[in-house]
Amino acid sequence: MSLTPHQLNQVFDELVQRMQVQEPPLTFTSPGAPTWVVANALTLVQQRLPASEDPLPDVETLYKRVCQQQTAWTENVIGQSWAAASGSSFQGFVRGRLQDALNASGIRAVSAAQLAAYGPAIRSFLTLPARRRCVQASFEAWPDNDIMLLTRSEGTSAPPATAVKVFGILSCKTSFHARETESCFWALATRDTGVRMGLVTQDRSRELGSCQHPTKARMLLEAYFDRVFVTNPHTSACAQIRPFDEIYQEVRRWRLDVVPDAIDTPWP
Repeated sequence: MSLTPHQLNQVFDELVQRMQVQEPPLTFTSPGAPTWVVANALTLVQQRLPASEDPLPDVETLYKRVCQQQTAWTENVIGQSWAAASGSSFQGFVRGRLQDALNASGIRAVSAAQLAAYGPAIRSFLTLPARRRCVQASFEAWPDNDIMLLTRSEGTSAPPATAVKVFGILSCKTSFHARETESCFWALATRDTGVRMGLVTQDRSRELGSCQHPTKARMLLEAYFDRVFVTNPHTSACAQIRPFDEIYQEVRRWRLDVVPDAIDTPWP
């Protein structure tokens, strides 16, 4: 089910009006505007669709329509802009839901940009050394770490000093389009860190098949991730691929496995 053409026109007009009343008025080329458009279009569409329906096809239509109205971009550039903005918005959605549900338990979900607030040690721990053989030079590679799961522990020093530790990493994908191999590569490359690796996907195009009739993407994700969480209620679940609502309890189990002495009270 999707919105009728009349409803889409109403939402489009309201979306443009919201942009105009921002201070200063928001245009599509303003900093942060693409993500803002996705988030607000999503809210407006969800208010009009049943909770069981996927709002993103209509959000994509609205996003591209605003883009066509306010820019001279080609269709290909608009498509690339949508892919980037929707992915960023999805990461924000996942991070926000985890924060709301788990902050009281002493768990924080942070982006790569937010990681700097916790000192350099965690980022250094998660960064992989790599070497270019042709010129015999080294560089540091940042994996596909969209969301880091952090907690505090008492530490082992005397007297005990509170330490911040990472115990899980989540990669967020709205869809794959043959990019599942990249996600699996990073999951395998970071396995020796000891942290749990999860992937969250919308599986909008039903790219995962079923456990009985799996796609190549599903088999790879089942093999290399500790767990895959799916927001699409129509995706076939199995022991490795679970509904998104189960992510909260799973994250709590991951923390218990990786940081047994974790502090389970809210951060100060």
